[in-house]
Amino acid sequence: MIKENILPTKYAPAGRSSLQEIEEQKELLKYNRSIPDVLNLIPEMTLILNSSRQVLFANNAFLERLGIQSQTEITGKRFGEIIDCHHASETGGGCGTMESCMFCGGVNAILCSQKTDTEIKEECRILRKDTLEALDFRITASPLNIGPQKFTLFSVKDISHEKRRSMLERIFFHDVLNTAGNIYGFTELLESASDEEVQSYRNMLSGLSKKLIEEIESQRILTQVENNELAVNLSQLNSLKVIADVADSYKLFAQAASCRIIIDANSESIEFRSDKVLLRRVLGNMLKNALEATPKNGTVTIGCLAEEEKLEFRVHNQTNMPKDVQLQIFLRSYSTKGTGRGLGTYSMKLIGEKYLNGKVNFFSDTEKGTTFFITLPLNN
Repeated sequence: MIKENILPTKYAPAGRSSLQEIEEQKELLKYNRSIPDVLNLIPEMTLILNSSRQVLFANNAFLERLGIQSQTEITGKRFGEIIDCHHASETGGGCGTMESCMFCGGVNAILCSQKTDTEIKEECRILRKDTLEALDFRITASPLNIGPQKFTLFSVKDISHEKRRSMLERIFFHDVLNTAGNIYGFTELLESASDEEVQSYRNMLSGLSKKLIEEIESQRILTQVENNELAVNLSQLNSLKVIADVADSYKLFAQAASCRIIIDANSESIEFRSDKVLLRRVLGNMLKNALEATPKNGTVTIGCLAEEEKLEFRVHNQTNMPKDVQLQIFLRSYSTKGTGRGLGTYSMKLIGEKYLNGKVNFFSDTEKGTTFFITLPLNN
């Protein structure tokens, strides 16, 4: 086995079995043909892994689901490397060796099963590197001992559609019912309001109605994005006008959160081409998240700067994100807001990079707070 200190790791052991060891382990499976034969009859995607979490065998269901032509294509690889997890190639250590991997249900199920010699079930969230496709799996890792050799039976059930449907329904009903309830409340107040209060309530109703339409449109766009049905409509835009419009549309949200939205005084007025609706969606999610993270009487700043043929939009708040949140922030099913939430940061990443040809990221620390940004090419 490759020595552990050669390959870097921040979590699971990085060392891999040599090609000779893998071939010897595959030969051992050949002498136990009943195991692969039985696994090929199972409709659920299943792998046999060695002690280094490397693939020795994949059943037909796994190969067919991923369009893999032969076993040799994936022999010796780890699950995240096969599925194209965006963390798997970040270091030479590969799948399981990044800090973020400590929250991965896949690698944790394997490690725990190896340690306890029992069957372990976990859920695994993956964002694919090249396509930005969000995947959710239900993982079962079970010990499989053949003679003196210890292996792991790794079963994978794709629950991506189940998770997606559940989250869209919960978010949609939660947000829409909340806003609709507020609208109903103000209409009741109008019946007994004074002349002075009537105008104030009308303004509130107008803002809430606009928010309701925005929420419905947001879910419609995200559904189109995930179904690869979204059309990009480029037009000429001005950077200052974009951030002013987004800030203005979230004033009502800011008032409810007792926060202030300010435009960075260093922001530049730049003409560029992009999709107005989608860019507003990305910046709106950044602004909404920042407002939710900001304490009462706090300030959220939105701004834009041009540099080397690129235009960067930024949204800053003064709160630091905990490390565990930072490591999972762009995963579709992850949220700090409770069950059924967690599409805001995922959608800004997906829309910003897949459809706007930009780069979405963030930085966060205790001194500077948190800044989300999208960098767009000026020659779009």
